[in-house]
Amino acid sequence: MAPRKAKVYSRFNVGVFMKEKTRLREETAKAHKVLVKERAKLSKLIRKIDMVSEDIQELADQSFQAGTNVPQKKKSSFLSKQSVESRCKHPTALPSNGQKGPASTIQTQRRSQTYQAAKEIHGAGLNDDTPAHIGLLSTTEKRCPTKILVEFMSKSKKFSKKVFPKIYKKAAEAFEISEVNMLRSVSIFYSRGVMGKKKYRSVYRSLSMTTNPKKKTKTTRIQVMSCSLPRLLPYNKLITFLNEVDIGTLKSVREDFCSDLELEDRVDGCYRDLSEYLVRLASFYLTTLPPEDFDWFGQPSTFQVAIGGDGAPFGKFDQSFAWLITFLNVGHKILSSEDNFLIFGSNCSEQSTAARRYIAMIAKEMEEIEKGLFRFGDTIIRFSKSFGSEQHNDFRPWEYHKRLAVAKKVADLKGKLNKTTQAPHTKRSKVTAFIASNKSRQEFEPLIGKFIDRAHVDPLHLKNNACQHIHKIMLYEAIQKSSLDSNVTNMREVPKDAPLLKFVQALKCECQLSRLANKVTRWFNETKADGKEFDYRFTGRDSRMFLHNFMYLVQSLESHADTATQTFRLNVFAFVGLELRNAVSLFCRMNISEDEIRELTSHCTNYFRAYSFFIGMVSPTVWTIGHIVPVHARDTKSKYGKGLSVTSMEGREAKNMAISRYSQNTNYAMRWQQIFRHEFLSLIWLRERGYNLCNYSPSKERYFPKRVAQINFCFCGCPKPEVSETCGYCLHPHRQAIVLSCQLGRLAVDKKLMT
Repeated sequence: MAPRKAKVYSRFNVGVFMKEKTRLREETAKAHKVLVKERAKLSKLIRKIDMVSEDIQELADQSFQAGTNVPQKKKSSFLSKQSVESRCKHPTALPSNGQKGPASTIQTQRRSQTYQAAKEIHGAGLNDDTPAHIGLLSTTEKRCPTKILVEFMSKSKKFSKKVFPKIYKKAAEAFEISEVNMLRSVSIFYSRGVMGKKKYRSVYRSLSMTTNPKKKTKTTRIQVMSCSLPRLLPYNKLITFLNEVDIGTLKSVREDFCSDLELEDRVDGCYRDLSEYLVRLASFYLTTLPPEDFDWFGQPSTFQVAIGGDGAPFGKFDQSFAWLITFLNVGHKILSSEDNFLIFGSNCSEQSTAARRYIAMIAKEMEEIEKGLFRFGDTIIRFSKSFGSEQHNDFRPWEYHKRLAVAKKVADLKGKLNKTTQAPHTKRSKVTAFIASNKSRQEFEPLIGKFIDRAHVDPLHLKNNACQHIHKIMLYEAIQKSSLDSNVTNMREVPKDAPLLKFVQALKCECQLSRLANKVTRWFNETKADGKEFDYRFTGRDSRMFLHNFMYLVQSLESHADTATQTFRLNVFAFVGLELRNAVSLFCRMNISEDEIRELTSHCTNYFRAYSFFIGMVSPTVWTIGHIVPVHARDTKSKYGKGLSVTSMEGREAKNMAISRYSQNTNYAMRWQQIFRHEFLSLIWLRERGYNLCNYSPSKERYFPKRVAQINFCFCGCPKPEVSETCGYCLHPHRQAIVLSCQLGRLAVDKKLMT
């Protein structure tokens, strides 16, 4: 039932109330805006009053001088002797000196008299006081100590608020458009990679701008003594400048190597002309490095260049391929990413057609470069590479025509096997057995042609793979010794006294390999150690920490219930780990002596024989360490006077990380053009202009842990009693039998221990 009208009209009118409330809110907002404007005007008026007050004070001084400008008789001095003595009692002083100076009227009088004397001395005219001004300033500059000038001018509002800002503003404006500021901006842009638009603009604002406290929505320039700090080059001007820098000729991979391929096989990328870029880099080094930094390897003006390729610089899920060149003459710097330079980069795999065509092209280009001479100023330079094949070596590099012959035989065998119905793994076994029967490891025709004879083994990946392999064997030994029940499906359910749990805890705590320990835990939880094999790629740090602490892992596998065979295997692990550590510490050196090369040969032989006798799984890595490493180390020593680390991939691996940083803020299709530009500008262009962003700090890391020098640790790294010279493993009879077997080259242990 609807209410009566009288009842309706007697209620509170909400609509009228809300309209009135809205009107009052709008009026309040308008009044607030007016108030803000009036406050701003008031602030301006206050500043004007301060400036006018200073001007009035200056006019007062000038009027006083004009009133006292009465010609007097010339005297031998400006003041009488009595006046001088009186003024000495109340000398003019700065307030900060702690002395009470004369009254303000007296100070005004003294300034006037000084000014009048300056006018007379310096020949000021009736309407031109400029000579007096110049004379006073010149006298102040020559006679006044710097300390007093600094103290006085820092407290003078006229100097700090008017004089200095005008002087500094012109200098700052000139600096902002100068080449120095441009180089500074480029250097900041390429600090540890590439900043990108947002980050550079953020740094730009942070270095020169701050929030205006009076207007919170706007920013103002940061000032020091009323002087604005100079700004970096704006981002749009910086990018325009960087794009105009000549970085040399970049050629297209798509146009030169993919024009006849199917659309899905075409890839984007860039590469440089090798001969042109080698001369450019040689001139760069000759102009930026002092002569004493070069190692000419006994051949002055001959650059030794290492060339190599690597895949996946952007990670395993982003397919890409890059080739780099390194000048070996710069010494330890070759292990840094800053001295490895791109010559090829493409969004393709290592086995792609474009990559194969480029490698074939560069092999021919390298042959032509070796024959030529290049002039830089008054210096003639050349590029050379060599590889030795001395007759006294037990292993010598295969001759190139023999490589081709074996590769052809392998191809014929594969053709015959493809016609059969055998399983793929059976076919593969026959292929590898056939290659081994020919005393070769050559399966395919070398892409780089005869330059394959100059290839050297890479100590970085060799070290990582060897540590990875022995760790995997020790892990499976821990699983086997644990004898876990079938209902154990999680690492948390593993008994505390099980070797597997102690092994994982040793990885995490003693070895400081928590990432590896977590990987083992996840793998065990997912597969229960009965499915997919454990797979983990060791890094350089992982290998170093493993070699430091492998004895802790061996100890974690110990058990009171160990059989003689299990005890023997632990001694094998201890010996293999020790020989691997000794070998790695030698073949990863840049400088090595002849005696150390002989030691390296002994350690590599012991490592290989122990592995083949007692572990039985001789991988290509184990074979390479046993046979190839000593020969290559001796070759690099004889040719370059350096160790095998001169051919290390460590610098190239570090370069992959640098390329990944360069690729940020780039698009997929054009990223290699931008990466080449970023690399040239940061590593060559800036360094030629004195902005060296490369910090070379020699590594202090060693493969021998520091604790081996302590009295309570054995040389292998295992704890021992202080009264004993070695630990229980090094004194064990099994160790003596293992060492004897390696020395004799045949088994000298009871075969029952190996079952």
